[in-house]
Amino acid sequence: MIHLVQSIWLWAIAGIAVPLFIHLWNVKKGKTRKVGSIAFLTESAKSHTKSLRISEWLLLLLRCLLLIVLALLLTNPFIETPETDSQQKGWILIDKQEVKQAYRLFAPTIDSLLQQGYVFHYFNPGFTEAKIADTVQADNDSAKEKIRYWTRLQNLDQRVPTTLPVYLFTSNRLEHFNGTRPSVALNLHWKTYTPADTSFSNSSFKKDTAITTICIYTDKPGMGDHYIKAALEAIRDQAKRKIVVTVAQNTQNIPKGADWVFWLSDNTIPNIPVKKAWFVYGRGKAIEALSPVLTGDGINVSAEEGLRGYKMIQETAMGTPVWTNGNGETILNKENTIPAIYHFYSRFDPQWNDMVWSAKFPQLLYDLLFNSAGQVAPVTGIIDEKQLLPMKNETASAIKKELLHKTGFLKPLWILAFILFLAERLLVYREKKEVVYG
Repeated sequence: MIHLVQSIWLWAIAGIAVPLFIHLWNVKKGKTRKVGSIAFLTESAKSHTKSLRISEWLLLLLRCLLLIVLALLLTNPFIETPETDSQQKGWILIDKQEVKQAYRLFAPTIDSLLQQGYVFHYFNPGFTEAKIADTVQADNDSAKEKIRYWTRLQNLDQRVPTTLPVYLFTSNRLEHFNGTRPSVALNLHWKTYTPADTSFSNSSFKKDTAITTICIYTDKPGMGDHYIKAALEAIRDQAKRKIVVTVAQNTQNIPKGADWVFWLSDNTIPNIPVKKAWFVYGRGKAIEALSPVLTGDGINVSAEEGLRGYKMIQETAMGTPVWTNGNGETILNKENTIPAIYHFYSRFDPQWNDMVWSAKFPQLLYDLLFNSAGQVAPVTGIIDEKQLLPMKNETASAIKKELLHKTGFLKPLWILAFILFLAERLLVYREKKEVVYG
């Protein structure tokens, strides 16, 4: 079956009416002939000088075909055919830059899949098939490319059927998961690992051995507690901070004397002793506010990460601004009380901002919690397993049954268009030479 990427350009085929109109109303120059008397021209002068008849059928056909081919070129047609290779039991996908590390960690699983008939492909554009043994032995010193895993999965969804098992091996770095979690129809088995990070261990950053107790309170789902928990665990594991994280769903479970409490609720904070600070969701009317996010050091986080804010709480911010947006509006402010109170006029939610998907999110929390006085801890976000898998598209799952191969028609259409144009020009040139004026 033929598919069209831009089917709206089929309307361009209506352009064949132009050469048809020209040919119907074309008036050829007459030939001058000498006659003995004009009396013989009396009757013919009464006849019509215009004729609604097509006299150059071949030229008209060439011009109409040329317009049709150009319209088809704009639609970018392609055909999908089922793959004939029935020996494939499934696909193994690994990013080309991470094959060595992934194979070292998952060698038994990958070898077992290969023995069962699975085929190895790179998790890169085009999903090129390769021999994993050759890739593991080869040296790959190329620069690391920052890829978007979810975008790649959307492309993969167009290539393989629901019935084909796909085993994907990637790192769990948050920087690879920017954007909106997609909905795909894949039989996906996703294995992740935490890549070795020597940047912190090789730095001269002074490590703090004190224990920090942090409680995340939420009284209903969807308030962003799992995003904060994943970021805090990344700080604990990579910055070697001794952090104890608890999640409470009622006030009685909030540890007394906690260093920090993230109050992810629309209710008023209770009278519970906290050592350092409260982090409180601002209350008020939510408004649209599309703007870049700025941190306290004046760095435009969105410039590098594509981080933007979409909504915020419309409320008069009291205290010292910590985070703002490009419009100068306060996103996070601090009341210099004891303990301090931070008011966050947004939400840790992808519908409110891109902060939770940013690789800088753990670093922003680190600076907030520990006030590192200009020292930067190399903290990289790690995605939580609950956030990892894309949503299942059940509707597409019932349709997409076969492994499809995509074949485009742009090249043959360009060749055909050139041939038609050349033939049309030659025919016009020949007819001009044949016109004889007496």
